[in-house]
Amino acid sequence: MAEYVNREEILAEYDRQHQGPAGGARKIMAEWPAADVAPVHHGKWIPAKTRFASLGGDPVWQCSECGKGIHTYGIEHALYNANIADGQWKYCPNCGAKMDGER
Repeated sequence: MAEYVNREEILAEYDRQHQGPAGGARKIMAEWPAADVAPVHHGKWIPAKTRFASLGGDPVWQCSECGKGIHTYGIEHALYNANIADGQWKYCPNCGAKMDGER
């Protein structure tokens, strides 16, 4: 898997270690094309803060990041063949948070 770094941070560290900007290596780092990446948001499924279940009586779960709820079966299960209880929802379908419980 590819790894990405913050260009400003690496150039600042290079300058600190070399007492100022100099050398071809710095020029290469400064001019290297940037990758189009986005930060990964991590979350986990939590029981919804509601006393209601879905229309089918299934428990309602919500994303710890965006707070939007989905339930384990019903429409979502039929469309995506996924079940929160089985760990099949690896990402929140609303905000894209990676559901691995990390922060």
